[in-house]
Amino acid sequence: MFKSLYIIFCLDLVVQCEVLDVTCGNLGDFYSLSKEITYDCTYYGDERVNWDVCILQCPVDENNDQLYPTHIDTIYCDQDSGEWETPGSTNYQISSGTQIDCAETKCGYSNEWNFGMDGYQEMDRTCVYDAVSDMSICHLDCTLLSNSAGFVLDTAGNSFSNIVCGSDRELTPPEDTVNLVCAETPCGKLNLNVAIEDVIPSCDADGCDFSCADDAKIPSYKRLDCNKGNYDFKWGMDELNPFKCVTDRDTPCGDISSYFLIEDDVSVTCDTFESIYQTNSVDCIASCKSEDAVLIGDSELKCKNGNFQNSNKNIGCAATVCGEPSGHYNIKNLGTEIRYTCENNACHFACTDPTHAPLISSVTCNKGTGKFNQITLFSKSEYPLGKLLIIRSV
Repeated sequence: MFKSLYIIFCLDLVVQCEVLDVTCGNLGDFYSLSKEITYDCTYYGDERVNWDVCILQCPVDENNDQLYPTHIDTIYCDQDSGEWETPGSTNYQISSGTQIDCAETKCGYSNEWNFGMDGYQEMDRTCVYDAVSDMSICHLDCTLLSNSAGFVLDTAGNSFSNIVCGSDRELTPPEDTVNLVCAETPCGKLNLNVAIEDVIPSCDADGCDFSCADDAKIPSYKRLDCNKGNYDFKWGMDELNPFKCVTDRDTPCGDISSYFLIEDDVSVTCDTFESIYQTNSVDCIASCKSEDAVLIGDSELKCKNGNFQNSNKNIGCAATVCGEPSGHYNIKNLGTEIRYTCENNACHFACTDPTHAPLISSVTCNKGTGKFNQITLFSKSEYPLGKLLIIRSV
């Protein structure tokens, strides 16, 4: 608003008349107003309502969002005393020279508020003014951050969604009373609760799954559950065992091949496990690749408390639990080939030439001893043959 100057010459007297904003003078002489602020003053004059009123206004910003005056938006002048005042409230009594700016809210710009240095500045803040309540509600959002499900919490684990600039130009909650962070889950920021190294977290309200960029590696912990506001710590997570990428392995006890001697005809399938640090049992099942073969050795390989519990380290497949007959007997093919078939630990011999017959027709494996039963030929004769180790065609 511009001042007008009138000069009257009368009897060598010079009288200057100045048009003021209101009875108390010009706003710019008492308050420091930013250049963006405009104002409209009403001088009541003869009505003697006792108050002149100046209403401050701000423009829209470059994004076409409305800006609002800080500190105060209505200034009163007491016509009787000539003092600038705001009746009925001490909240708006601002001193001479106070800087009044245009800002996102009547409490100022949200990015200048102090709600901690660990995460508040990286949040997305959207402030909306409600003219009825004369309040700005600023919504906080973390979903734009990578690898974060976007939960706004204070360091005590309390959830926050909004900061309110009230009609009294006070913030709720007040500045410096809480430190806000962007957390991956409602249970809190990961690196404030566990030791995170090179794993990649993928989180939601129920917890985080972890993976590794290198396919040849696995995370030391594959999962961290969030349950009713608290992390479900297991196997030393809260003792700061690191969440890191380690070499892939079959079990928490290591690879099967590092402890057992497993033949090529054996297939081993292991249970999934959650951590290389876990102490409860992880089982692996050994089986034969051929349906006609029988497993020799333990079928269940048990990893517990960081060690395999099996004492028998040799695992293979054969026709019987005693092994192959050819590994126990010396089978002689004289003029024709001898073949055998085994079922239920009993093996039967036959010659490929039907005009020939094997010296013995079958042998039996004793599952209890793991050995073939002794064969005695001509047991009723005067010269029986025991401990037969040669099977031949005749």
